[in-house]
Amino acid sequence: MTAPSVHDTETRSGDKPLIFITALPGEGHTNPLLAIAAYLVKKGYEVVFLTVPTFRGKVQDAGAEWIHTDNPLTDATFQALGAAATLPSGPERFAAQFTAVFLDNHRHRRRRSCDGEPGHRAGFPRPAARCHAFGPPTEPGSSGTPRERPHEAHD
Repeated sequence: MTAPSVHDTETRSGDKPLIFITALPGEGHTNPLLAIAAYLVKKGYEVVFLTVPTFRGKVQDAGAEWIHTDNPLTDATFQALGAAATLPSGPERFAAQFTAVFLDNHRHRRRRSCDGEPGHRAGFPRPAARCHAFGPPTEPGSSGTPRERPHEAHD
């Protein structure tokens, strides 16, 4: 499946949010999101798609901005995902998995997401290890504590 070309897009509106899309680098993960990206671009959203070079042309054909990433599935990633699998199913496990695949592979983005302005921090309702933006680290099996969302903390 190839995402439709959307070179004749509507004018982008400054009042719409920036949409960030990323997926594991496989056809079955990425291609469905390319169709969504093309639709959002056509509706006037600014779309940024983080993926491997294999998908660069398809991302650009969809009208989205392509940002390079290396394949996140390294030995270190698999080790971190194994550790995350010991956490209870739910937001805490998801946060640890997200951190392992996306933040740990992009140290500059991790610094900005963990230490940046509150409105640019990545956040989850429960804490994940390795990034204080998710709250304090917790022991596997603990329920963690709810984390204040940046927009609530700075109204």
